[in-house]
Amino acid sequence: MAALQPGLAIRVTTAAPVRVPFAADLTATAAGDGVHLAWRPADDRPVLGWHVDRVTAGGSERLTSAPLDGAARAFTAPSDPAGGDDARYVLTALHPYGKASVAAAATAAAPTRLALRPVWPNPSRGETALGFSLPRAGTVRLRIYDVAGRLVRTLVDGQAAAGEGLVRWDGRDDHGGAAAGGLYFCRLETGAGAVTRKFVLMR
Repeated sequence: MAALQPGLAIRVTTAAPVRVPFAADLTATAAGDGVHLAWRPADDRPVLGWHVDRVTAGGSERLTSAPLDGAARAFTAPSDPAGGDDARYVLTALHPYGKASVAAAATAAAPTRLALRPVWPNPSRGETALGFSLPRAGTVRLRIYDVAGRLVRTLVDGQAAAGEGLVRWDGRDDHGGAAAGGLYFCRLETGAGAVTRKFVLMR
């Protein structure tokens, strides 16, 4: 510790800072007038606003033309005109200094089949959200492969409960190095089968 003046000190360290992803508990409930979303942040980090996106196999649609207020904790999304059960609602938090992070994602119905949701955002320039649905508990492996079929990152390898899951990939490989820009494949493997999605990482 190096003394600055009486009562003050500064700690100097070479340890890398620990980055805890921002997260929120999000629920989605189907109703006659759309899908009611409600959320609760997992901690008290400042949030300037929120965006809500609907992601389907056909792409993503921003449902908030302007950010919701940072104090907002609910939003009613209009019904998906295309229908289908793969609609996923993604909540993005807007932080000070121009930063944004995917806080949570949810679907409006309990999963009845194995599904790997569309990767969001796609293409990605940084953190990528990978959502999936498990109809029953069991062993789950979620991995990222490059276009040559080489394993880049193992995100999940173990037991998981039935229901919705969300994993974030920071664009790094299993050794901590930054993955090169290009085409990648996300593969979800369970006892019920396997599903693959492709996406683009931009550098």
